[in-house]
Amino acid sequence: MMQQFVDKLLDFLASAGIKLVLAAITMVIGWLLVNFFVKKIKKNTRMDNTAKAFFASFVNFGGKALIVILAISVLGVKMTSIVAIIASAGLTIGLALQGSLSNIAGGILLVIFKPFKVGDYIAIATNEGTVKDMNLFYTILRTQDNKTISIPNATVSNTPLRNLSIEPTRRVDFNVDIPGGNDIDRVKKLLIAVAANHEDVLEEPSPSCRLAELSSAGAKFTLNIWTKKENYRDVMYDINEAIEKAFRISGITISKLSAISTDTL
Repeated sequence: MMQQFVDKLLDFLASAGIKLVLAAITMVIGWLLVNFFVKKIKKNTRMDNTAKAFFASFVNFGGKALIVILAISVLGVKMTSIVAIIASAGLTIGLALQGSLSNIAGGILLVIFKPFKVGDYIAIATNEGTVKDMNLFYTILRTQDNKTISIPNATVSNTPLRNLSIEPTRRVDFNVDIPGGNDIDRVKKLLIAVAANHEDVLEEPSPSCRLAELSSAGAKFTLNIWTKKENYRDVMYDINEAIEKAFRISGITISKLSAISTDTL
C-alpha cells in the first residue's frame, strides 16, 4: 500500500512538474513575444508618437493578460472554466473597472481624432504642459517647472482642450492703462513703435493698437502683436519691459500694464 501511494505521488508530482514547467515556458516565451511586438510598435515610423504610445500600452497590457490565461490553461484548468469564472465575475469586474474602461475608450477616441500628439503643449482645465506620453489609461504632461501630471484619458477626451502647438503663430495681447490728459494718438504710436522694434514680432499680421476704454480715471489701450509660437513667452515679457521703459522715457505715466494670457507657453 505504501509503495502504491508513493508511486501515485511520484506520478502526480511528475505530471504537475511538467505542467509547471510548460506554464513557465509559456509565460517566458509569451512575455518575450509581447515585449518584441511592443518594441516593434514603438519603432514604427508610419505611426505618430501618440498612437505608438497608446497601442504599445494596449498590446503590453492585453497581451500579458492573455499570456497569463494561457499559462493557467496549461496547468490543467479548462478554458471553459476560466471563461465561466470571468463571465460570472463580469458584472463585478465591470463595475470595479468602469473608470479604467472609460479611460481606455477615451484613449481610443484621442488616437482616432488626434487633438494633440506627443510633444505638443496643451492646456486642459487648470492643467497645462507638454505631452510626454499617453498610455492605456493616462495622458502624461510635463509642466514648465518640470512636474509630471497624469490626467485620465476619459477626462482629457471630455474636457475642452487647448492645443497651443498646432498653429505656427500666436497673438500676444497687452492692456495698458494710463491717466487722463495724455494724447491718444501719441500713446498709440508709441506702443506700435515698441512692438515693431522687437525682432521676434511679426510684420504680418502687423501690430495693432486700439483705445479699448475711456473714463474719467483715464484710458485703456489694447496692443495686439503676433509672433512665432516658440517665441511667445519671451516676446510677452520683453514687450512688457519695453513698454515700461519707453513710457518712462517719454514722460507718460502707466497706471497698469498687463499681458492678457491664461497660458504660460
